[in-house]
Amino acid sequence: MNTNTKLNGMASAAIIVVAAFAIPLLIAQYLGVVDLPLTATSVFVGTLYVLVIVGFVFSAVGKRGPAVTSEATDARISAAYSKALRKLRPIVIVVTALWFVWSVWRLYGRAQ
Repeated sequence: MNTNTKLNGMASAAIIVVAAFAIPLLIAQYLGVVDLPLTATSVFVGTLYVLVIVGFVFSAVGKRGPAVTSEATDARISAAYSKALRKLRPIVIVVTALWFVWSVWRLYGRAQ
């Protein structure tokens, strides 16, 4: 078996669509859950499922999203993130230490 062959994107997309929609519908029919009520949750979950499948199809076909940022913008974002972490790290350490002391005092200090 030659594993270096390139997959056909349209064939992969067709397999994804069939597997994503036909198999769950057959399972739902087999289990007898095709007459479930239409609620906001079922619409939301169904929409998310369709979006995931569309993403898989786009991935199989080779479509990519737009490049949102350039390398220079990425560097500026990374520098700003690092600067923010340097400023926030001591605050997080102090808050964590105070929370730990408060938890120990609350657990053992009032027990006496």
